[in-house]
Amino acid sequence: LLYTIKFEEYVVVMGDITYQFRCDYAKTNRSGCKKCKEKIDKGIVRIAKLFTNPFSDDGGLLTNWHHPKCVFETFAKARATTKKIESPDDIEHFDTLKSEDQEIIKDLIKNYLGNRKTPAKAPSSSKKAAAAVKPATSSSVQSK
Repeated sequence: LLYTIKFEEYVVVMGDITYQFRCDYAKTNRSGCKKCKEKIDKGIVRIAKLFTNPFSDDGGLLTNWHHPKCVFETFAKARATTKKIESPDDIEHFDTLKSEDQEIIKDLIKNYLGNRKTPAKAPSSSKKAAAAVKPATSSSVQSK
């Protein structure tokens, strides 16, 4: 018997602001980065992606912790519809970080937004696109 479980992005609502990411300093060295699989040492800044728990009836919260650099690397392969960090305002508790850690994350955001690829515009129809790149053959060229 196979089961399909759909993870949905979790949104934390605080007043008028919604969050799908959270940051803080690791309280112990037990949490691991979901991208590089290495432990996140105690006292090191970390960023979590927040998801609903598919195994809970009340829709509890799952946190996938990442090193700041690693979370931005995951965005490169993410779907276009996946929520990404585009501003420090997208991260819950960002204002509680030390100023040097805030600057590191701001630089990562700036680099991510600068390196982000925009999707290429698709042709209006595949037949037109195929005809536009089809080379002329001897049978399609008329002689005078």
